[in-house]
Amino acid sequence: MKKLLDFYLLVVLFLLPLVFLPFFRDFFGLGKIFFLFPAVVLGLIIWFFSSYRKEKFVVVTSLFWWLFFLWNLFLGGWLFFLSRGNRYEALMGRGGVAYQWLLLGLAFLLEQSSLKKKRRQVIFALSLSGALLALIATVLFILPEGSFPLKLFQQRLVITDSFWNPWGGIWELVWFLFPLTVFLLAFLVRRINQKEKIVDWQFFPLILAILVGGVIVGYQLIEKKPPLLSWRFSWVIAVESFKHWPLFGIGPGLFVRAFSFYRPVAFNQSAWWTTRFIKSGNVFLHIWTELGILGLIILGAILGGILKTVRKENWEWKLFGWFLALGIIFLPITKTFFFWLVVLGALLTKKQEINLGFIGRKILGGVLLVLILTGGWFYQRALRGEALFYRFAMGIAQGKAKNGDYLKAERLLPMVTDFRLFRSQVDISLLKDIIAQNKGQELDEKTRQQITGLAQEAIGEAKAAAALEPKEVIVWRNLAQVYNQLIGIAQGADQWAIAAYQQAVAFDPLDPRLRLDLGGIYYLSGDYEQAQRQFETAVKLKTNYANGWYNLAWALKKQNKLQQAVEALQQTLFLVSPDSTDFQKAQKELDEWRKELGEKQAKEKAKREKGELQPPPASPSPAVSQPIELPQEAAPPVENQATPSANQ
Repeated sequence: MKKLLDFYLLVVLFLLPLVFLPFFRDFFGLGKIFFLFPAVVLGLIIWFFSSYRKEKFVVVTSLFWWLFFLWNLFLGGWLFFLSRGNRYEALMGRGGVAYQWLLLGLAFLLEQSSLKKKRRQVIFALSLSGALLALIATVLFILPEGSFPLKLFQQRLVITDSFWNPWGGIWELVWFLFPLTVFLLAFLVRRINQKEKIVDWQFFPLILAILVGGVIVGYQLIEKKPPLLSWRFSWVIAVESFKHWPLFGIGPGLFVRAFSFYRPVAFNQSAWWTTRFIKSGNVFLHIWTELGILGLIILGAILGGILKTVRKENWEWKLFGWFLALGIIFLPITKTFFFWLVVLGALLTKKQEINLGFIGRKILGGVLLVLILTGGWFYQRALRGEALFYRFAMGIAQGKAKNGDYLKAERLLPMVTDFRLFRSQVDISLLKDIIAQNKGQELDEKTRQQITGLAQEAIGEAKAAAALEPKEVIVWRNLAQVYNQLIGIAQGADQWAIAAYQQAVAFDPLDPRLRLDLGGIYYLSGDYEQAQRQFETAVKLKTNYANGWYNLAWALKKQNKLQQAVEALQQTLFLVSPDSTDFQKAQKELDEWRKELGEKQAKEKAKREKGELQPPPASPSPAVSQPIELPQEAAPPVENQATPSANQ
């Protein structure tokens, strides 16, 4: 039966890098989790029943496994201190806690197998996966740019660019192919140096394919420069987070919160200033930010144990281990990094056998049964909920969505923020379509009720998202955008939008786009002075923000501050391309404003000479026709907290 377990684990190791499931909103992250859970459960069943009838019930462990268990215990403990929405995100999303729990189960199975003595077979299985990944990367690289987006499987799978791969991203591929390439080349060199008979001929085509794929991936990294948070900005975020949460960090999956609050203002001058990074620039600073000093100590102990072990191995294993050590400084954190930790730790570290006896095997069997049943209950809910939501989302795109799918998904997974965000935007889109269809017509009572229902539902979903993750800027920005779309349709929507944008600004004070949006609401409501202040803040945060300068110019002009408006518009012209239509538009307006300024200055000079008194300007009149009325509960639940807390 041990041979069966060995073969089964080789198949799992081969498939894991290649499996993705195009039935969920995240093909790769959720796909790996939904693949790994039944794979680990089946492996545990095979192992337990193959060992149960033996006279001695032996469980094999190692220092690595216990350290990795401690790491996962630490991650699991964090879940009790997160809000409901953040908890699910940490478990199934960017925190990757469920994935690492499943890797712990995979590590346990690898410890029980005899693959430590069959490492060549493990490397061959992983090399075969690497060769297929490299082949996919090579084919996508060869395809002309016009081939993208590439739509496959009745448009269920859309490949947007040549960076696509089954692992889930270019950095996943780097973490998988590069250390494997180094290992295989060192392995080949050692075999040649020993002048042995070539018995590993099957490795050579795999090495060639992986080497070609690695070169292509390296070229793409240099040529296309995929987004990666710089070491400088990552360091600032880590240090500022350390000042508030030195021991435990801000929490798994919450790097984006630290990024929103602690990134330096200089980030706004970078090429990626519109990107909200969910990962630090390297593994070390990411772990430091999310899990603090304690997380670094545990991870350091795991990696240190592996490096200590590989010192006694051949050169290929030494290079593999040192690649992981250097990778934590130069590469971002990925699923593949922890996968390699498990593979190396389980295969290389010294094992310890524990004979549990009759009572011990009963207890272990009970524990495994409880874990499998509990995990299975959560697994089936997550699987069904995510599949139903994806079917609803695909139905929206195809015009055949079923509202029942969304309601079932929401009941199964009421803590998923992304569901709420998506539904709120869908409702707003439907509302705008109805208004567009009735443009210029008097709305009948049925249409008004339909619009009111959609508006209330959109607000309700957006507010539910804010309740699930109350300290995330994205949920407040979404709520503000929902209110913004209702201005001119619902009474009080402008003030509610302002309140929601102010809350978003509290959690991301350095985003010039939020200031621009908030200023736009003030501008629309006729409060040009407040609009000016927000636009001025936007251009202070990003001095080369052309749209910020343009909006500032108009806010100044509305206040008859023509001299300042002309200066702001001149700054806009410096920042846009002379060949663009934006430049022509701004130039035409600037010419008109300069003429108007000259006429104004001439009139003021004449009036000063005559001594005429000037009355104050009249207040703007509202331009809302038959606004709908929403209940007071539609107002935003504003709790202005300027510092993000780690326990929600």
